[in-house]
Amino acid sequence: MFFITSYIILVSSDDETNIGTTCIEVVPEKYRCEYLNCIAEKRIFDSMQYCLQLTSGQYYKLLKDGRINFETHIFVNAKYDLKLGLLISEEEFNQNII
Repeated sequence: MFFITSYIILVSSDDETNIGTTCIEVVPEKYRCEYLNCIAEKRIFDSMQYCLQLTSGQYYKLLKDGRINFETHIFVNAKYDLKLGLLISEEEFNQNII
C-alpha cells in the first residue's frame, strides 16, 4: 500500500541572521476530495497541485485555533482564493451543506 503524506521542509539561508524557515505542506479543505481522489488513483504528481506551504507560525496559529485536520494528510480549514492564495484569516465554509 502506498501513502503520500504532507511534509515539513527546512529552508536554510546563508544569512547568519536568518537561521531558516520551516514550511509545512497542507491541503485546503476545499480540495480534500480532489486531492484524495488523486492519491487513490496513484496520480501523485496531480495531487501535488493541491499542496500549499505554510510557515511554522501560520501552521501553529491554525493548529491552536482548531483549523488543522490530521487524517493521513494535513488539511487546513482556510479559504482559498485563486488570485490571492490561502487566506488563513478566513475559514472555508462548505457550500454543499443544505
